[in-house]
Amino acid sequence: MTSKLLKKFYISRGITFIEILVSVGIMLVLVLILATSLNTVKLSRNVGYQAQAYRIANEELEIVKNLSAAELGNRTNASFVNVFFNQGAWTAVATGTAFSAPNVLILATTSPVAETALSAAMILPGDGDYFDFDFESRIKILAPDPASIKSGLIFRAKDAQNYYRLVLENTALRMEKVQNGIVTSLWNSVRTFTAGAWYQIKISSAGANFDIYLAGSKLTATPVTDTAFSSGKIGFFTANNTRVSIDDIAVTTGGGTTSWNFDTATVGAIPKDLARFGLYDLPSGAGYLTIANQIVGVDTLKKITVRITWTEAGSAKTVQLETIKNL
Repeated sequence: MTSKLLKKFYISRGITFIEILVSVGIMLVLVLILATSLNTVKLSRNVGYQAQAYRIANEELEIVKNLSAAELGNRTNASFVNVFFNQGAWTAVATGTAFSAPNVLILATTSPVAETALSAAMILPGDGDYFDFDFESRIKILAPDPASIKSGLIFRAKDAQNYYRLVLENTALRMEKVQNGIVTSLWNSVRTFTAGAWYQIKISSAGANFDIYLAGSKLTATPVTDTAFSSGKIGFFTANNTRVSIDDIAVTTGGGTTSWNFDTATVGAIPKDLARFGLYDLPSGAGYLTIANQIVGVDTLKKITVRITWTEAGSAKTVQLETIKNL
């Protein structure tokens, strides 16, 4: 009897020990799989940022290579030219206060970038070469409104340093020119704009002439005239950390009208046709353009350097592309 009990005891103990070994082995395998997965995700993210940085740098390099000799003046660590990146977190939301229910596009959070002097920007899709057009939208300033409201339409934009804009301010509707980062007021009308109300604004361009509308009524007795920019991109901007809702966008050109009301957009996400990974989507992303003489004293041979930096896992990362252009 004792022998049988001991045998049963040892068998039970042996099975328990094996089970423990198997359990430990399974746990080790799971830990290794988890660690591998985390490393794979981290590697994927790292490779993703690097690939996107390379794509953005290459886009700028190709643009600069095609500039005229007059535009290829020497510069050091200057802002990118002829490319406009989105800023801020834009997303479609369902709201009972939508001008046309159920959805609007909102600027959920601003993302100020010192070199652009903007809190947010959203460039509409297209070939980026709008000449003559009617561009209108409804805009609502979101509370809490800043001490100095600043938001509106961007048009004939070359980059974040060169464009026109129609601006809603606390006490005025204003058309401004931003040229090489310097802001010039071209026209203004005394008005009051506050948070919580929808405003319908429109810019109509024909050559060097611009007409401005508010709530469907033309405000310009004679067109505003300026020749700085003949074509470019269109979109929206905010400054001074102003947040906005946008609804019922319409862009009319000779080819017809394109509109957005976001009513079929996926709530909680940016509409797919507006989404575009850009420089400011990289963590602490910044871009620098340097143009210099390849040979000292020889102005006809230029070295073009495009550099992008960002921060990843506490480390500074860089992508740099270079080319030589003979003028």
